[in-house]
Amino acid sequence: MKRCLPICVPSLDRAEALVSSSHEDFEAFELWLDYLTFRDVERLSKLIASTPQDFLLLLRRKNLESTNCSMTEQFEIVDALQGARIYWDFDVSVQEELIKYFRSKERDSQLICSYHNYLATPPLQELREIVQRMEPYDPQVYKLACFTNCQRDTVNLLEILCELREAEKRAVVLGMGERGMMTRVFGEQLGQEFMFLVTKEEDATAPGQLSIEQLNRIEKLLEQVAHGGK
Repeated sequence: MKRCLPICVPSLDRAEALVSSSHEDFEAFELWLDYLTFRDVERLSKLIASTPQDFLLLLRRKNLESTNCSMTEQFEIVDALQGARIYWDFDVSVQEELIKYFRSKERDSQLICSYHNYLATPPLQELREIVQRMEPYDPQVYKLACFTNCQRDTVNLLEILCELREAEKRAVVLGMGERGMMTRVFGEQLGQEFMFLVTKEEDATAPGQLSIEQLNRIEKLLEQVAHGGK
């Protein structure tokens, strides 16, 4: 499991500073490109090339709101930012055109097919159908993130994660909100590909996101329990 820092800021200077100050604690960075007021692709390429961590790149907004970038601009950014350590994360429910465009060419970067629902978790069979909708695009990583309103929602998300892992697929399946905490607390044990953590709780990009300090405390406690409380 790679620890990933979401970076959702308007300034590229601020994004670069966060990468520089956090590189020892994280194995990956998630950049929300549509929030940047000035998207200097050449400068972004240099930042990615000079940093050993993976980069997850997004061209969407929180709660799946409409983007500022036109579709033409998005195509140009996808073409310009390529590399083996780049993962493009496209939501299959609102960005299928981008997924098709991405797969229309040979590329060095990798594809995350994702599904986000900020209100609820669909029933188990519907979650399976969402995964089936992703499969023709042959993503390197499958990602589902849904708001959990009850314990059954969390159980269904864990079931989908287990099914993906049993099929030897790389996956991230997360429950948003307090009831989905189990999917985050046991991320490494469950085989999550990435775990999204923030340095400060107020910087969370999704409900229920843990800070790296919180996860460190939880992991230390779990380790003590595993060793009989010693």
